[in-house]
Amino acid sequence: MQQVAQALAGLPGRKSLIWAGAASFSVSDNTMQLAPAGRDSLADVLPLYERTWQLMNDAQIALYPWT
Repeated sequence: MQQVAQALAGLPGRKSLIWAGAASFSVSDNTMQLAPAGRDSLADVLPLYERTWQLMNDAQIALYPWT
């Protein structure tokens, strides 16, 4: 997602991205449904998660999950 946001950041205007997948994901204190290799705690993943969403917002990309 970070690479997508960086690639599209130079294009003017709002953009929509439809994410088609079999399941959704979340990051919370109680569940760790999304964890990159070698990272297994919320404290490890949360900064990456927040950075990704900041890049998406800066690039004016709206993400619509479709499951």
